[in-house]
Amino acid sequence: MAIGMEARYSDEEIRAMVHRGIVDPDEEDESLKAQQRAVRRTLQAPTAFPTIAQLVWVDYVEGTAVVLADDMAGNGDNLRNGARVFAGRRLGACCEEEAALVAKLRRQAARCEERRAQAQALAADARRLRDKYLRAASGISVGNKDGGEALRAATAEFREHVAREMEDDGVSVADMARPEAIDAAARAGQGIGQRFVEEVLSGLSQRLRRHALDYGARDKALKEALCRRAAEMEEMCADPEKLVERMLASSVWRSALVTREGARWSKLDGVKGGNDAGFGRTMVDAEVDADAGPQLASLG
Repeated sequence: MAIGMEARYSDEEIRAMVHRGIVDPDEEDESLKAQQRAVRRTLQAPTAFPTIAQLVWVDYVEGTAVVLADDMAGNGDNLRNGARVFAGRRLGACCEEEAALVAKLRRQAARCEERRAQAQALAADARRLRDKYLRAASGISVGNKDGGEALRAATAEFREHVAREMEDDGVSVADMARPEAIDAAARAGQGIGQRFVEEVLSGLSQRLRRHALDYGARDKALKEALCRRAAEMEEMCADPEKLVERMLASSVWRSALVTREGARWSKLDGVKGGNDAGFGRTMVDAEVDADAGPQLASLG
């Protein structure tokens, strides 16, 4: 194995593994731990119909954690092999320097192994959270179903879509907090229903259908329930203007406006912080700041 390492790397390249600082325990560990806290706290909280942002976020966390685990496994192998190369030589005058290098390579390899295990645990937690979200979306894990779950979820998403459009148009935070301003923007027409369907609701239905296929024969009941829910949302998407009329006429819309008044919202990689009162939604923990996701993606 040492022979293979010598063939792949020169002495200078092996030393560079140490000097590059393959593992930066302070910054990178904090990012990883922040993601773990957010996922585990959300796992423990009650969950209703998930938002598209929640599903996107949990998929992102799992994907980046898997990449990180693979990277740490490869880095650890390289570091261990480098240590074997130097440890297996007949050391001369530079014996002390080489021994110190071997020790540091081994320490970094051990640290990579720790972080690989952490990343694997995070990926497993993210998969459990996604399963929880999908069961809630399918209706399987939701009590007191009345057939209006999809419309309520769409209405909550629509309220946030309207607020985002207002923000993009330069509307002040003070005006965005006024229920009548949000209501007026939603009723203004001008293609807002079509944009909502294209940018939000169709993406949610597609994600539900794709994840339904992931279950396959492993959980046929959940697969079928998710497909039914996706079909229900696709039917709503077929006529955006009619959908807007239904949402604006609903009691959910009126309560949503009251709920939003005076509320403080924080943007966390597109995920709203805090609790969406009135809808039973569990949002990503607010301690994960806007930089946590990109940091995780670049770990290792």
